[in-house]
Amino acid sequence: MLAVAMGDKLFQWLNRPMPETLIAARENMVMSMVFIFFFANNVSNMFLSTGAFEVYLNGELLHSKLETGHLPEWDSLFHNILTRLEHNIDRYAAQ
Repeated sequence: MLAVAMGDKLFQWLNRPMPETLIAARENMVMSMVFIFFFANNVSNMFLSTGAFEVYLNGELLHSKLETGHLPEWDSLFHNILTRLEHNIDRYAAQ
């Protein structure tokens, strides 16, 4: 939802062009938010019912509910993702 609502700032910060699908979603903001809400709710229910919830970024495990026994805190998860993305951007910029 944040990507739809504030995607332009995120992609400016990442120094990347905004994807066409995100532009279209922003043009249809209400329908996009309704879709995201119901889709995310269904996906989260599916994952919670299996007991598995793992987050990977570029093949690296960031969080595993099976290992920790709990879901990640959103602030911590987003911080880990942004930190690794910044690290990857810095690494590729140095090449």
